[in-house]
Amino acid sequence: MFKKTSLAVVAIATIMLIALTTSTTHADIISINMLSDGTGSYTPVPLASTDVAGVVSAANWNNIGPVYPGSPVALNLSDGTASGASVNWSAGDYLNSNPGDGSPNYTMMNEWFSFYGGHYVTVEDLPTVFTSSGYDVYVYFDSNQVAPDERIHTLSINGTTIVGKEEAANFSGTFTQVTGNDTNNPQVGNYAVFEGLTQSAFTLNAVAHVNGAGITGIQIVSVPEPSTWVLLVMGLASGAVLWQRRRG
Repeated sequence: MFKKTSLAVVAIATIMLIALTTSTTHADIISINMLSDGTGSYTPVPLASTDVAGVVSAANWNNIGPVYPGSPVALNLSDGTASGASVNWSAGDYLNSNPGDGSPNYTMMNEWFSFYGGHYVTVEDLPTVFTSSGYDVYVYFDSNQVAPDERIHTLSINGTTIVGKEEAANFSGTFTQVTGNDTNNPQVGNYAVFEGLTQSAFTLNAVAHVNGAGITGIQIVSVPEPSTWVLLVMGLASGAVLWQRRRG
C-alpha cells in the first residue's frame, strides 16, 4: 500500500516537473514593430497597445520609424511598463507589402525596414530580467517580392548568422521558422530565432541577395529561471523516495 502510494507520488511529481520545465511561458517580452513611410496613397498603420501579435503572443508592441529620430527610442515591455532598454537603427527604405485582413499579425508583417550593407538595428541597456538567465531574439522578415523573385535574407546577431528565403507569396497568416545558414539552399519561412543571448546589447544586421532585406519586426523574449514550483516538485519527488526507503 505504502509502496504504491509513494510510487504514485513520484510519478505525479515527475509529470508535473516535465510539464513545468518544458513550458513556453516567458517572463518578459519586448516587441518592436517597423513602420513604413507610406507608398503612394498608403498610410502606415501602427499596432495598437491592445493588439496581440507575434510567434510569442504579446501586446504593447513598440512602433518605431520610419526615420530614426536622432536619439535612441525607449522600449516598453509587453505589460506596457518601461523596460529600461532602448533601440536605434539605420535603414535604406521604409516600405510596405500586404496588409492582408488587417489583423495584428498581418499589420506587423506588412511594413518593413529595408536593409542594405551597413544598415542595422541595435538594442541597448537590456535589464537583468533578460540578461541574468538569457533571452531569445525573434526576427521577422518579408518584402513585397513574390515568386519567382523571392529574396534570400542573411540575418546576423553578435556573430551568429541565419539564412532564410522569404515565402513565394506575401504573408499568409502563418509563421514559419528558418534555422539554417546555407545561402545556396536556404530554408523558406518568415522568421528566425537567435537563442541564448546574455549581453545587455545586441545588433541585428541583414542583407538580401538582391535589393534590400525586409525586417518587419523583432521580439526579445526572456528565458525564465526555474520557478519555485519546479523546486517544490523536485522536493516532493525526493521526499517520497526517501520516505519509501525508510519504510523498507
